[in-house]
Amino acid sequence: MCKKLKKIDHVVVLMMENRSFDNMAGWLYAKGNKPPFDKVPRGQAFDGVAGKQLSNPIPKEAQDSWRRVVPVGRGSHDLDPTTDPGEVYRQVNTQVYGGREPMKGFVQDYIGMLGKDGKPTSYASYKKIMNGFTPDQVPVLSALANQYAVCDSWFCSVPSQTWANRSFFHAGTSAGLVDNWPYINWLKNDTATIFNRMSDAGLSWGVYYDAQTIVSLTMLIHFKQLAKHWNANFHFMQKFYKDAEEGTLPNYTFIEPCFNNWRGKRSDQHPPYSVAEGERLIYDVYQALRKGKNWRRTLFVITYDEHGGCYDHVLPPATTPPDPGAPAGQEGFRFDRLGVRVCTVLVSPYIEQGTVFRPKDKSGNEVPLEHGSMIRTLRKRWKLPALTERDRHAMDFEQVFTRKKPRQDEPHIPKPRVPEKQPPVRGISGLELDLAGLAAVRLGETWAAVLNARRAKRRTQAK
Repeated sequence: MCKKLKKIDHVVVLMMENRSFDNMAGWLYAKGNKPPFDKVPRGQAFDGVAGKQLSNPIPKEAQDSWRRVVPVGRGSHDLDPTTDPGEVYRQVNTQVYGGREPMKGFVQDYIGMLGKDGKPTSYASYKKIMNGFTPDQVPVLSALANQYAVCDSWFCSVPSQTWANRSFFHAGTSAGLVDNWPYINWLKNDTATIFNRMSDAGLSWGVYYDAQTIVSLTMLIHFKQLAKHWNANFHFMQKFYKDAEEGTLPNYTFIEPCFNNWRGKRSDQHPPYSVAEGERLIYDVYQALRKGKNWRRTLFVITYDEHGGCYDHVLPPATTPPDPGAPAGQEGFRFDRLGVRVCTVLVSPYIEQGTVFRPKDKSGNEVPLEHGSMIRTLRKRWKLPALTERDRHAMDFEQVFTRKKPRQDEPHIPKPRVPEKQPPVRGISGLELDLAGLAAVRLGETWAAVLNARRAKRRTQAK
């Protein structure tokens, strides 16, 4: 066990939804911002959008195509983009490789989504996909990034949507799947998770989720491996705040935001729902940890499952497949390249203020981080065996702990902005439909198992 990681006894992860790095933090350190967000701390490198000539071409057949390109925009509305961008594997392929150059297909794909949604496809509508929030629009995330560490080279694991990336975050694989649908495919996702590794080692863990969501998404994705832990390890958020205050949080805590908008309090930041509502959740979790009994031994990680179709300018790199010898998975994908970059913030009193974190290998070369880095870090902290080749080769983020002693200051983290009024519920959203579909499949599987057991019992009795 590494001396630096030995300082941490509690790892808390809050995973939000569907925002790219450029969308949430691309304008973090840019001229024109208010201090301290107007320059990169201590002259570090920062790969945002400021000072670069970044744009996406407008398809010739699109409205207002005479403009030719859409440049990266500064500032977004709280609910932008107001139409959910494309996020399935084929759409991400269009975004990343659909243009003449990489990362030039976001506008093209978003125009298609606007059309499917029955929205205007004018320049004013489709330029939103190229916009990013400024620090004054996301003050909580920006302040935490500035006061602790922001990772500007953290990629999601799969160039696709939610289920696969959340599966990789805890299992280092998605059993060959890349898209949420068909839901029935996820019945075969029975690979071991980091939760199982921790249980086997006698370590504690817990998944905390919003009661409004009804059921944990983590449980649905990894049902076969985690169902037996339902009563002991899955809790509503009320218990998280109590555990944080009393210092009884487990070694590993995973927090899910609210995924539905039934009461207008959806907090996952999934477009087109309120970014400010998600900021409120980030703020509340941070304050609970900061005021809790175990703050000095805690690492708080804020990240996103995938980019969700929002623009980012960095081409995802190649990576190690979970099982290099396995056949190609869904859509013929071999899991040999990462998904689009997402914003990840690391918070701990052992992290120096104003860190832009890029870990280096033994040769001094910068190495990208990805969702498998979370598994690798947990494994390294508690000496756990690898799950797949992906997490075995992923880079951990131990190097971010540069302080020998914990900080004694209490950084000012502003309160979140008042959320804009969230859009009215117009039937079920895409993610809510996916949740309901996956839940229905899991429920059907469970009832099938119960019925099969009853039939077997009757047959035995009949003999």
